[in-house]
Amino acid sequence: MIVSFSMTQYEAVKARLNRIGWVNPVPFAWPKPSAGIIPRPGRDLRQCWEPIFICERGGGRKVEGKRNWFAGDPPRGDAREHQSEKNEEMMQHLLSAFVAEDTRLLDPTCGSGVAIRVAKRLRAAYALGLEISEQNALRARAGIEKVKLGELLGEPLKVNCTLEDLGL
Repeated sequence: MIVSFSMTQYEAVKARLNRIGWVNPVPFAWPKPSAGIIPRPGRDLRQCWEPIFICERGGGRKVEGKRNWFAGDPPRGDAREHQSEKNEEMMQHLLSAFVAEDTRLLDPTCGSGVAIRVAKRLRAAYALGLEISEQNALRARAGIEKVKLGELLGEPLKVNCTLEDLGL
């Protein structure tokens, strides 16, 4: 499991994950060199990185040794599809350490579908995205359709499921 959260909640999220059985969450940092928010203007520093915990149960999956951080800004301007969109290269770096052809990925807050698109490019067996916002779900569907057509890869991609199978 990979979970992204506000850095102000780091210790609380780690403790909760441990309590519910996700032992020793491994931190991954996403520094955003020219992005970030100031939670309380005039009182806080700009928060320019996003913490992500990588969690597992069972220990059966081999992990490719990669660094536990990736620096890059989130999409901006016309390239940005929603407020908390993830950087696609960061997601590629992170997921490529875990995703294999037998991977079944669930993204319960898929937003624009970045994790789903990356997982499919990495040849995950199955990727399911859930999104409460109809507008974001439509954008995610369009992006995933491009992956299915191979437009993002520049080569044909065999996909063994439909958008409906993905929950979109």
